Amino acid sequence: MIETVAADSKAGNRERLDAATYKVPQAADRAQISPRTLWRLIDAKKVPGVLRIGRAVRISKTLFDAWLNGGGV
Repeated sequence: MIETVAADSKAGNRERLDAATYKVPQAADRAQISPRTLWRLIDAKKVPGVLRIGRAVRISKTLFDAWLNGGGV
């Protein structure tokens, strides 16, 4: 029972993370650039809202969209 609750909690956290963030290919598609170009911008620290969770990289939808629309951060 405890394992089931922990698994459900992880699934819920993942769903919230997916709802609030882009994966690199999704963000690149939104920006109409290649994922490789976006990786270069991320490595140069030019993209706001980058979250590194272990080996996973996610980008805050709110901050990224504001940056794309010229609103800055």
